This record gives sequence, structure tokens and C-alpha cells, in this order.
Amino acid sequence: TPPVPQPDHRIVPAWAAGTAVASIGVGAGSIGLGCCAWLVLQGLASVTLYGVLMVTLPFAGAAMLTTAIGCAVSKARKAGPTSVYKGPVTQKTEIHSSTRGMFFARTRNDIR
Repeated sequence: TPPVPQPDHRIVPAWAAGTAVASIGVGAGSIGLGCCAWLVLQGLASVTLYGVLMVTLPFAGAAMLTTAIGCAVSKARKAGPTSVYKGPVTQKTEIHSSTRGMFFARTRNDIR
């Protein structure tokens, strides 16, 4: 036999059911946030060095990991020497220094 048609007669309108479901979600979320705030405030009320170290340990670990990855990437990207000089290189090492003035002195260093 074919299925019997069952007309849809809702007791509550669809918008009311949606509002009820949303309010349940908001209520559960606010209770969760309230519990979280209570736990944080309880933890802050009994601050110890050990507790502070345990809270900051994940952040310190993440910072160390980020630094290590950055150093590895920097060393991997660093290229070899970009300028190779071919030919004679002269280096001047004679410095001529002259000072003028007494109270407001000015010194000039010239490489000759």
C-alpha cells in the first residue's frame, strides 16, 4: 500500500523554533564563557611562579620554534658571494688627519 499522507501541522512557527534553538546556543555559550572567566579569575587569585611559568610556557615554546624556523629559512636563502673581483686590488692605508679650532674643533681624516 502507498504511504499515508501526513499533513504538516506544527505547533510552533518556524521562526519561533529557530529563536528557541539560537537562545539555547547563546545560553550555553554564555555559561561556558562564565565558567571560563571564573576559572581564569580563580587562577589569577592564586598566582604562583610555577603557575605563571606554566601559562607562559606554550608562548615561549612557540616563540622559540618561530625563531628557529626563521633562522633556518634565512640561512637557506642566503646566497654565496655576489661580487667576485678579478684583477689587481690596491688598498690605500696612508691617512692624513688635520684638526682646526680650539673650543669647537673639527677633525678631517683624508685617505691619500
